[in-house]
Amino acid sequence: MFESHQKEVFRMTQGIRSVAVLGCGQMGTGIAQCIARDARRNVFLHDSDQKQLVRALQKLNAWAELQVSRNKWTEEEAGTFLKRIIAAGSLKDVDQTDFVIEATVEDFQEKSKLFKTTCEFLKDKPEVIIATNTSSLSITRLAETTDRPSRFCGMHFFNPVPVMKVVELVRGAQSTQETVETTASMAQIMGKSVAFVQDSPGFVSNRLLMPYINEAALAVHEGLASVADIDHIMREGCRMPMGPLELADFIGLDTCLAIMRTLGELGETKFAVAPSIVELVKERKLGKKTGQGFYAYTPDSIEYPLGHR
Repeated sequence: MFESHQKEVFRMTQGIRSVAVLGCGQMGTGIAQCIARDARRNVFLHDSDQKQLVRALQKLNAWAELQVSRNKWTEEEAGTFLKRIIAAGSLKDVDQTDFVIEATVEDFQEKSKLFKTTCEFLKDKPEVIIATNTSSLSITRLAETTDRPSRFCGMHFFNPVPVMKVVELVRGAQSTQETVETTASMAQIMGKSVAFVQDSPGFVSNRLLMPYINEAALAVHEGLASVADIDHIMREGCRMPMGPLELADFIGLDTCLAIMRTLGELGETKFAVAPSIVELVKERKLGKKTGQGFYAYTPDSIEYPLGHR
């Protein structure tokens, strides 16, 4: 059974020799790492912000050097890994790839603009699947902004991508079975297990996680306990690996706000955003990535290291 499954995964992905990753934040960088490390495919890494692209390449280089210093890789293995990572200075480079994963800001309009331009460069490659790493937006609505809604689906990774082992795979209204199976196979050769979920705001993960974080933020707003004590209670009393407010800072408070607003489309008052999150985002205190959120961070602790084995 296992052998036949592996053969099917190989069959579904053998035509995918290179993958475009659009967006070089912590999610996009982690996705690129898994493509090069686990799937052993070339990855074209693109970001509209060239500084962000440079930072991503520096992180990937540093991670490869770390593997060598810890005797997990030889210099040759590190070199092979880095050769698979290609800086795509122009979005036009997607026409050299066989699969696209979008991992940009959690904003419907921004993603829509990106998909429109991407599809223009892919007009001669209608077979290429576009997968979005959105953590809450409607897959069906996003698919409708492309020229290939049947070749579009959700591929929601978890942070940090190189460490977290599951992907939520979300089928849009027009996604074909082949699209879903190919995307699932792509996730598997990246070292991930796949959970299939329906297209609904927040999917499963954020439908459950964001109200939890939001309630913690409401507790802060109402003065029930300090930020540190709320996190301490949940870590030590409920055995959570991170407290909810520490986790919110790690995710990014702007991302949490965007997801909560998407969940608000369900029309339920329980998804009303905590004022403390709204206020921090207005002040651009977005968590670890800006050095200030519910907690303050020193410069050395702002960036989480890429996951490693």
